[in-house]
Amino acid sequence: MAPKRNPHARQDGEPLNEWAELRRTLVTMQENIQATIANSIHELTETVLHHQFQGDSEDDVSEQSHVNPFSQNRARGHRNHKEFRDNEQEDRRWESGFRLDLPEFHGSVRGEELLDWLVAVEELLEFKQVPPDRQVALVATKFRGRAASWWL
Repeated sequence: MAPKRNPHARQDGEPLNEWAELRRTLVTMQENIQATIANSIHELTETVLHHQFQGDSEDDVSEQSHVNPFSQNRARGHRNHKEFRDNEQEDRRWESGFRLDLPEFHGSVRGEELLDWLVAVEELLEFKQVPPDRQVALVATKFRGRAASWWL
């Protein structure tokens, strides 16, 4: 009769250590996953930087046609404007989503209506950070009726 086969023995006679083999397999698998993740992150970073570089060059072209005359950066020059934009772009990005118009003033004699209009205009000028030397000219564009004739 042939001897029974030992399931815990290798072909060469050494005992099979299943835990050590499982550990080697898991370590190899983990190293492969880490290498794949590192390569993916590297490729993604290159793609994002490439798109940002292309976006910046497109922004520079479109920026020249859309200059804000009320911006404080206009006096700093074009060279510093790009640095300023890069530093504060993330901070002010949410503000660009709001379209706010100054309310019109028709020259009403009611004091309460005038005060409401003044408060609304002051809040808007503060929020949009309009320079003080531009505020009067901007607000004067919203005078209508009696207020416009009085201003002229």
